Amino acid sequence: MRRGRGAGRRGGPRRRRDTTGAGTADGVWAAELLDHLRPAGRDVRRVVAWLAGAVDAVVTLQDGGGRLLAGTPAALDEGLVRDITAGRIASAACEDRGRHLRLVRVERPRPAPAAVLAVARATPFDRPAAEIVTHTAQVAALLLAAEESATAARRLRRATADLRLAILQLLMVEDTVSARRVAAGLWPGLLDTDAACVYVVECGPDDRDRLAEECLDTTGERALVVRCPAKDGHVIVLTPGREPATTCAR
Repeated sequence: MRRGRGAGRRGGPRRRRDTTGAGTADGVWAAELLDHLRPAGRDVRRVVAWLAGAVDAVVTLQDGGGRLLAGTPAALDEGLVRDITAGRIASAACEDRGRHLRLVRVERPRPAPAAVLAVARATPFDRPAAEIVTHTAQVAALLLAAEESATAARRLRRATADLRLAILQLLMVEDTVSARRVAAGLWPGLLDTDAACVYVVECGPDDRDRLAEECLDTTGERALVVRCPAKDGHVIVLTPGREPATTCAR
């Protein structure tokens, strides 16, 4: 393999983008790339597939350990990948058995390791193709960050829902002291009462998640809202005190 020079040493001078003569072609690919940041199109796999078509290349997005994140699996120079993911260089260009390659670092939210976007094609990269690769790496970084954030949010919602269920189960076996202790961390004072009202809200199984979220919004988390473990179409709402709760939207 013949390596090209590191194309983007971190901290080095940046070239300003020369837009002279770029004209309509630049505008077209830029607009298409930006479309992938719209809420309906946010999928890193789609943007990698778009890049493959835009520059007529085989595209791979993988983490530093070689795990494929999107695109087509490819055998990459491990040393070069380590240099990029470790931050020693931000990008590189090389030629391998008639293939022209560009590799670009793609940042990911910590603690996840950085990824590498690798693009291989039969013809050398001209300036427009190189720019498309660079800008696509930036968009991929944004999409990966959004995915990580969404995954973390789902895990948090799942853990919180499991905690609510555990509190309800403690109340059902009349272990009020333990239920209050568990609830105190996230919902201080929620169970500091001698009486409570319990409601069972019925809906279709497919609507239950939406209904549970509406009940949480309506009560301002001043009630214990639990997806019933026995009935797929039931949401249980426990409110402190003897006063009737605000009705959840159906």
